[in-house]
Amino acid sequence: MPACAHCGAAFEPHDGLFCRWCGRAGELAVPRLAEAVTIETAGDIATAIVPYGAALPTSFSEVFTTAEDDQPTVMVRLVVGNSPRASACRPLMTVTLALRRPGPRGVPRVRLTLTIEADGRGRVLAEEEGQADNRLVFADLRLAAAQPRGQP
Repeated sequence: MPACAHCGAAFEPHDGLFCRWCGRAGELAVPRLAEAVTIETAGDIATAIVPYGAALPTSFSEVFTTAEDDQPTVMVRLVVGNSPRASACRPLMTVTLALRRPGPRGVPRVRLTLTIEADGRGRVLAEEEGQADNRLVFADLRLAAAQPRGQP
């Protein structure tokens, strides 16, 4: 829910140009991510892909590779939290993508795209690069947006 940038009160679209609580012009506070979205990498390490406090809406896209030679699948595990250890974070989702072209370590490439809307809803797309028909899409993920200042 958008909020007034001055007093933090909920700002309804039908309120018009002025906040009904403080009477100031309705500048909206930017919603921000309440916790970091991280990806678990080898060794229980949580690597932040969308940092804590990122302004919403936001989008992230990066290419990841395999850790072993001729690896047939890539497992992508997303967790939510601010800890450097993935096991200390809250699980968000796990995606396992079967590779059509297994190869040497670091060669098969999987593009991960994460989009988070202002209301905290997210969408993840995992696809093997060069294989347009090898993709997984997960929609309707729920992430917490931090309350703008002044909100309870």
